[in-house]
Amino acid sequence: MDCSSPAAGLDASATAAGGQKTCAAHAGTAAASRRGFLRFGANALVAAGAVTLGSTGAAAIGLPKKKPVASTKRLNLHHRHTGETINLVYASDGIYHLAALTEVDYFLRDWRNSKVTRTDPQVLDLLADIHAALDTTTPLEILSGYRSPETNEWLRKRGRRAAKNSLHMRGMAIDFYCPDRSLKGLRNTARTFKVGGVGYYPRSGFIHVDTGPIRYW
Repeated sequence: MDCSSPAAGLDASATAAGGQKTCAAHAGTAAASRRGFLRFGANALVAAGAVTLGSTGAAAIGLPKKKPVASTKRLNLHHRHTGETINLVYASDGIYHLAALTEVDYFLRDWRNSKVTRTDPQVLDLLADIHAALDTTTPLEILSGYRSPETNEWLRKRGRRAAKNSLHMRGMAIDFYCPDRSLKGLRNTARTFKVGGVGYYPRSGFIHVDTGPIRYW
């Protein structure tokens, strides 16, 4: 869970169910840093040997073999705090596409300080699968993706519900809701995939999913 702002004082109950609010202080720096991050992320992964280059020159990472993969994986998301949207195919024909993954990583950055980490592709798969199962073209509303250790500690000191070893800090968790589906129905859909944890926060208006051990709360 991750739903408050030291700069703007936002919380889940104020933003998930109400009108759109964004962090104005952050918005001013996001556009300037996005291009630099996308370029750095791609170069760093290639240099580290983390990707293979196909004959077309498109960088890609092989999808996990342990779960079936749809021919196309798409994410259609809106971020409640930054106001940004993303609608792209990030995997197809058995591969993850590096440029798309890097863009998704930036979209899911810690919106309080713009720090970024590599998001676990399996949590992206879970998000895409849930969205497909909901049978809606309405973007999922993201409240929290990556959470830096600094932000996590800030939340804990203020009594927020942030676990000491939160999977948000490892790029393995996402908090979200779907505007045109009930929260209980969204939770039930997430549970059918039997992947990681599913947290239900009806008072704050969102669910949490992660790729840790299977558990529900």
